[in-house]
This record gives sequence, structure tokens and C-alpha cells, in this order.
Amino acid sequence: MIKKTFQVNEKTFTIENYFLFYGVNEGSKEIKVSEILLNKKKEDISSFEEKDILSDENIFLDEILNKSLFSEEKIIIIKKGTDKILNLLQKIIEKELKDIKIIIISGPLEKKSKLRNFFEKEKYLICVPFYQDTFEALLSFTEKFFRENKITVSRADINLIINKCNGDKKKLINELTKIQMYCLNEKKI
Repeated sequence: MIKKTFQVNEKTFTIENYFLFYGVNEGSKEIKVSEILLNKKKEDISSFEEKDILSDENIFLDEILNKSLFSEEKIIIIKKGTDKILNLLQKIIEKELKDIKIIIISGPLEKKSKLRNFFEKEKYLICVPFYQDTFEALLSFTEKFFRENKITVSRADINLIINKCNGDKKKLINELTKIQMYCLNEKKI
């Protein structure tokens, strides 16, 4: 099932178990993952890259199937996902594990991608595309950042910062973090 980024939140994460985040906007994907995992224990979260999983599927399956006495659920993040992970994912889904949540983070996937099609067509799977941010969206994000941190900055400087990032929210966040550190004592640039 296809959802928009604003439709996926902590509530959705508690209900559903399988997510595919794909697209060019790495910064927005990172922010969304951080938002939905905000109140989760770090011990419950495991992160893997697809190539490591595929090199030895049995270790990964053991990791998923082993129950912890101290946690109620496991959250698995699979980075750099491609169509190659689909068969393994289908095996996991067939086991109907209720206490496992899997987030697959992928780059851009074509319409004919088997992984993308699988997530788009199944009602119990959540597929979220992350497109390039528009200038207006980045402007809104940047203005909100400066407002929340009470940093005074001119409109021309905001435009310069956004243009320097070439529409990449990850780069923008890095630049804003640098500015925030610089302005710890002074609130004006």
C-alpha cells in the first residue's frame, strides 16, 4: 500500500510491520526513520546492509527468530535494499511474526522493480516514496529551524544556504547543524 510521508508516523508503525522507504531524498528518509523510532529502545533496533544479509541469510534469520527476554519487539533496518532481498523478505512474511518490524531503506526504484511492486500491491505492507524536496519545502524547513532555535538570519542568507545544498535535505541538515553550533553563544549570523 502506497502512503505519503506525512501519513507514516509512530501510530502507523505500531500497527504495521513492514515498510519500504525508497527514493532520492536521503535526508527525508533519515528524518522519517528517526521520527518513528523516537521512543524505541536502542537495544531493540538492529541495522543491516542488504549485501551483508545476502552473504549469509541464515545468520540474519537467526537474528530475527531469536526472541529476547527483555524486549517485546525487534526492529530491523535494512539499508541499501534492492530486488535481491525480496525472496528472503517473502520467507519472513510467510512466518507471520508479530513482534518483528522491518524497515527497508532503498535508493530510487524503477516502476518495474519487483520489491516496489510487492510493497505497493499488498495491503499489509507500507511503501513510501521520498522525492526530491522542492525549494519551497526546504525554505519552510529552514525557516522553522531558525525560528525554533531563535537564530536571526536574513532571507538572502537562507536562500544561499538552500541553494548550496542542491535540493538535498541531508546536506541542508548538516549545514543547519553547523550554523546551530556556531550560534551557541550568539543568536545572530
